[in-house]
Amino acid sequence: MVFPRKFQCTVKQKKKRRELIQAVNSNLIKQSQSMSRNKLNVVAFLSVNLAFMLIGSPAKAVIFNIGPNYEGITEDDHLELNGRTVAPPDPVGAAGINHFVQFTNGVYEVRDKNSGTSVQQSSDKNFWESAGVIDNTPGTTLGGDPRVLFDPQSNRWFTVGFDLNRPQDNINNSFLLAVSKSADPTQGWTGFQFGADPDGFTDFPTLGINSQGVYLGGLLFDATRRPLKNVVISIPKSDLVSPTPTIDRMTRFDPLGFNDYGYTIQPAVNLGVSSDSEPLLASDNKAFNGPSSQLFLANLSNTVATNASISSPEIIAVDPYSRSKPALQPDGSQAIATGQPRFSSSVKQVGNSLWGVGSGDNSGRSAIRWYEIDATTSAKLQEGTIDEPNSDFYAPSIAVNELGNVVIGFSASGLGDTQFPGAYAVVGETIGGKTTFSDPQLLKAGNTNYHPTDPTPFNEDLNDPNPVVERWGDYTETSIDPTNPNRFWVTGEFALDVDRWGTQITAIDITPTPVPEPPATLGLIILGFSGAVYQFTKKGFPFAEKDK
Repeated sequence: MVFPRKFQCTVKQKKKRRELIQAVNSNLIKQSQSMSRNKLNVVAFLSVNLAFMLIGSPAKAVIFNIGPNYEGITEDDHLELNGRTVAPPDPVGAAGINHFVQFTNGVYEVRDKNSGTSVQQSSDKNFWESAGVIDNTPGTTLGGDPRVLFDPQSNRWFTVGFDLNRPQDNINNSFLLAVSKSADPTQGWTGFQFGADPDGFTDFPTLGINSQGVYLGGLLFDATRRPLKNVVISIPKSDLVSPTPTIDRMTRFDPLGFNDYGYTIQPAVNLGVSSDSEPLLASDNKAFNGPSSQLFLANLSNTVATNASISSPEIIAVDPYSRSKPALQPDGSQAIATGQPRFSSSVKQVGNSLWGVGSGDNSGRSAIRWYEIDATTSAKLQEGTIDEPNSDFYAPSIAVNELGNVVIGFSASGLGDTQFPGAYAVVGETIGGKTTFSDPQLLKAGNTNYHPTDPTPFNEDLNDPNPVVERWGDYTETSIDPTNPNRFWVTGEFALDVDRWGTQITAIDITPTPVPEPPATLGLIILGFSGAVYQFTKKGFPFAEKDK
């Protein structure tokens, strides 16, 4: 499934141009009685050019190239380090100054970001124990559902996960949080372990950051794994990057109900200048069993102190979205879990814009839904769908730079002979508030159909007695290189073998599109098509010749 990279002028743009040119020409006919032939020719020529300038010329392809592209953690690594396999991997990663840090469920690895050479690898349990989190409870697993990011403001890495330290009752587990001691992740981390809720099981931790704080979100389930509520944690960032890191001023917000705050709260990742406000974006849990047309946006404030507060959420109206069906593969099977109708990967903030992405149903296939939200007014600025009629797109993640370039990484598969589950991306460019994406770019092809031999049952629909058993994802991660804002890193997933997953780390380099300067002088200005027509004299200054 290889797609060409191109942009085309949209049908709507062409229609607008035609309508505007027709209107201009109609006005010219009316004025032709009072103007000389030479004047009319000049005006007609400039009118057509003005129409194209007003609407915009055909969109040009965003220019990008694939940079370093190498294999990351695989299920073979997990088996070697942990003595067992696992699905899903939940692959995440981020670039720092010189390194690339990757986590999956079970494995931690540091690589030279440019060459891909591994410089440090361990099981996630050993990682957390080396960071000072020790739990000797029999059957303990440390580090599930990992997230990781590099903060260029503090030159520190942050990662979160959860533990499974009480599997016998499936409740009362803990959040895990660690901060690196420097920009070099191989020089050690400081870890923390703290309970989320004594009456529930904490799952699916999320991670956000801004100049003021570090933020965690999570889902709480009861002992039967039914979702109960959200929890959000706020910690002053200065406390975590101090010579003696501490979480003593942590603020907990719990319970945050699904009907009030949405499902799976994602605190924003804002690596730029930010105010003392942290957006919290969530989807609607009603989309599990039918379409929903709303998102939820709340805000944390005063996060540098112990008395941080949370606002009531705003409801954002969007196009209907719902849970997608499992993904197809070339062998005709349809069992790969495409994810829940939520923001599975991190939400990014650039300036006042929040960018989020998820998967959802689109005419029976899984497609990508993306959004840009105004963080100040809660207004939806734009939204869109990325799909392909013969493929399923799932497990998406997003990153945006200050120039308005956007990269969405995701997994894809389909019924074609070679459409095995693989890693893909689309590259977008924002001009005049409108983002247009390239066709999907293959980053790493899957080798075969994916059917794990010892899958963990997972029920995508809580009302469906037949669980989806072929876990994938649950997410990927896309981030920006802190040393080059035009380099994006995608941590994706592909089918390594029929019963094993692999991950791929890919850099995408975008060539900034130069913004053309407007003409120094515009030969024609038409006001309302019914007023005065202005044209240049030999002296270069306009005069008005009114209709007679």
